[in-house]
This record gives sequence, C-alpha cells and structure tokens, in this order.
Amino acid sequence: MIGYATLGTNDIDSALAFYDALFATVGGKRLMQMPDARQLTFYGASPDKPMLVIG
Repeated sequence: MIGYATLGTNDIDSALAFYDALFATVGGKRLMQMPDARQLTFYGASPDKPMLVIG
C-alpha cells in the first residue's frame, strides 16, 4: 500500500497556501511538517491514510 506521494515545488510558500486551501475544501489538513525545514509538508485526512507530501 502506498503511504504517500511527493510533489516538488520551487515556490514553497505559494504551494503551501494552495494545498492548505485545497485540502480544507475536501476535509483534509496539514498532518506533519518537518521541524528543520518547511520543504516537506504532509497533507491528508489522517496519519493512517495515504498522504500527499509537498516539498
């Protein structure tokens, strides 16, 4: 089973704003963000479901 898929970006601020709004409309949210770098942010419905990682 796939746990997550990763999408890259060269504009992390715009990407996070976009995915915050997108996931809010479908019942998802930020689940985890790497403490040392905002470059990896995990989105989804819950940690035990597949997630989308933006980085």
